[in-house]
Amino acid sequence: MESPLLLLLILVGVDGTGTPAHIQSIYGQLVTSSTLAWQRAGTGTEIPEESVPSGTGTGVICRAREYGTDFLGVTSAGRCQVGITSRLVSMDRYDVLTEVNGAAKLEWKPFSKFSSLPKGAVAGVEGDSPAYVARKLNRQGTMVPAVVEVAASSFGTGLIKVFTDFSVEDVEDGDILVEVEPVRYQLKLDRFTKTARRTKTKKTLASSSIFRFTEGKDTIARMQKMLSYSFKKSQYFGHVRGTIKGLPVKIHLPSGDNLSILWGMQDATMERDSIMVGFDMKQNSAVDVVISGVEVEEEQPYTGSLVAVFPDGSVRDRLIEGTIHRKYVEAIQPEYSKLYVIKDQVMGAPSKLSNHANNVHQVEVHSRQHSRSVPAEQHQSLAVHSGSLRAQSINHLVLLPVILLLGFTFF
Repeated sequence: MESPLLLLLILVGVDGTGTPAHIQSIYGQLVTSSTLAWQRAGTGTEIPEESVPSGTGTGVICRAREYGTDFLGVTSAGRCQVGITSRLVSMDRYDVLTEVNGAAKLEWKPFSKFSSLPKGAVAGVEGDSPAYVARKLNRQGTMVPAVVEVAASSFGTGLIKVFTDFSVEDVEDGDILVEVEPVRYQLKLDRFTKTARRTKTKKTLASSSIFRFTEGKDTIARMQKMLSYSFKKSQYFGHVRGTIKGLPVKIHLPSGDNLSILWGMQDATMERDSIMVGFDMKQNSAVDVVISGVEVEEEQPYTGSLVAVFPDGSVRDRLIEGTIHRKYVEAIQPEYSKLYVIKDQVMGAPSKLSNHANNVHQVEVHSRQHSRSVPAEQHQSLAVHSGSLRAQSINHLVLLPVILLLGFTFF
């Protein structure tokens, strides 16, 4: 005996929405329907309220599996009557076709033998030889179920078949069930009644340094620069069952603002801006600066009225629930380090002239430091030596332009 839990899974399906149905695309291939699904049913179980009527006045559209193949039919007296080979067969375990209330727009469109399938034709059997939901007005003026069968070698054209308890008949024309898809959406959000959940993280957006060398005569001067930064801003309204991703939607927010985005897609932009930063600085000093902000990830539950607009201007509306996912940065501001001292540095190896000047300086310093402790004769000798080095430095400075001039003249 099956457990209650297992029995529940068999009756309602794994996710409660059933198996997605398929429709004919404009390119001649089957694609997943956004509003239709097959849900498990059977004898002794209640037919779901959202089941799709057969279009004949009685029963709903169903399909049953036999010999490893699905067959299309219509419910009658709690069973699914499907056409197999050349007659109707009654099945007690089957699936029924369901729709998302207020989202689907189904139409019966005329279809003739060997015609190409229209876009949106609802398939009941997938695979190499699909079958589509149809109906036929018989000679008695009664609408009866029918099936459009498309063979793999038929180049996309179909045959219309009507099954009875003891026979099957090929007919010339009938109606085929078509799902019409919307071209855009409109969403009006109700006033938010639930508190948004937020997580905040501090983030560095940009960094740089400000320097002051010997500019100006003031002891303290304010040094400024423009610093650019950027961050990603996004919002996503989620994907609601029975809608098509990528369609344009106009959203009316509770604040009164309007927003135009693509439905079911994340709306993301890269925000860029600049800010003036500055600091009061002494000469030969520097300060580091970063532009920081608080990155906010927000989840805001919402309810609202979603309106689907179709190519002929007709609309379908329903109430939906969802969650807005937002990401943005707030509290953007500069932050400064402590002021620190910087020193000028001479780049490259010292020249001969620098060496001579250093020698002269060292001798003079040495002379001053020892002038009081050495005899006068030695002090005089140091002074003469210092003067000699100074003269050599001056001679080098005088001769350098002459040497350079001769060199250019030679070349």
